[in-house]
Amino acid sequence: MGGSAFSDLNIPRIPSELYFQLKNRYLQVVREFYKDADSPIEAPEKQDHGDIDLIVAKPNCQIPILKIAQLLDASRIMGQGQPTKNLAIPCPELGINKHVQLDIHECKPGAFTWEVFHLSHGDLWSILGPSIRAYGFVVTDTGLHVCINEIEPHNKKLSRVFLTNDPEAVLEFLGLDMEQYRDLWDGQKPFPTIDAMFKFAVENRFFRSNHFIRENLRPHDRKRLKQREIYRRFIEEWLPNHYMTGDEKWPPTQTIESHSSSGQEKHDVEIPKIAPTTILPSTSDFQTRQGIIDEALERFGKRNEYDMKLTDWRRALQELEEKRKLKAIRRADAEARLGDKKRQG
Repeated sequence: MGGSAFSDLNIPRIPSELYFQLKNRYLQVVREFYKDADSPIEAPEKQDHGDIDLIVAKPNCQIPILKIAQLLDASRIMGQGQPTKNLAIPCPELGINKHVQLDIHECKPGAFTWEVFHLSHGDLWSILGPSIRAYGFVVTDTGLHVCINEIEPHNKKLSRVFLTNDPEAVLEFLGLDMEQYRDLWDGQKPFPTIDAMFKFAVENRFFRSNHFIRENLRPHDRKRLKQREIYRRFIEEWLPNHYMTGDEKWPPTQTIESHSSSGQEKHDVEIPKIAPTTILPSTSDFQTRQGIIDEALERFGKRNEYDMKLTDWRRALQELEEKRKLKAIRRADAEARLGDKKRQG
């Protein structure tokens, strides 16, 4: 989403007070045409906004975007036929010939609550993402997934096993403060400060500071550093400051409980206090990954699906290998016969 779909129109940033007035006005109209409609909770401390994002599901008429555009007197529509539609809406409160970009994203079936949750609080999930990825998990627009390590290097999408799209179940699994988040969710409030959001994020039980060393970041995360100011502040300013000062609120060890076939295990994992230029190996990531995956599969009832997908993958590889060997044998036989003919001739 993001306020840049109409490069030829004057779309200035929207001051927060006006933003909330417009958002409520647009939501009122959109709810006439969708059973479910809401907006993600905003990032903390935002003074202005590039666009207005609404999440919708279950339309009650054909092509509702045209009716919405008509009621809001939109100058332009983009993205028809796509999950996200962009409207350019004249906004006299911003000045003459100035517009607001309204993005309306229609969810996949059954994903409305999850998508509002996933898109809320700005860069929160960008901060949580590297920690959970290290243990084999990924969050997408459809929910929380576990990745099968044996398949992932070959086919990332195929390696994923869906676990849940229940926001509270995900927060509980990550070990985050349910009461704090529920208060924000119920009141549709952002975190009171950026610092409060950072503290909330690093309390997840998978957090390790060395996941965020620049050299350990994926190319996509490095690109985000240049584009997302809050994400940059977390990695380049907040994280080194808190982990270099030894703040007592951030203890040097955390205990992870995991469930495997051998029963419950506890792992005391060292959290290094590092400077941003220091690279420290994280052996704990590899020691506990399978135990955490086993726990998730039991918790969400996905063990059979995980095992079946892995079995099918191995069977497919075996069949490919057998075909490769058979092809090699046939090629060798053909070459041998050709050689015999040449010698006989």
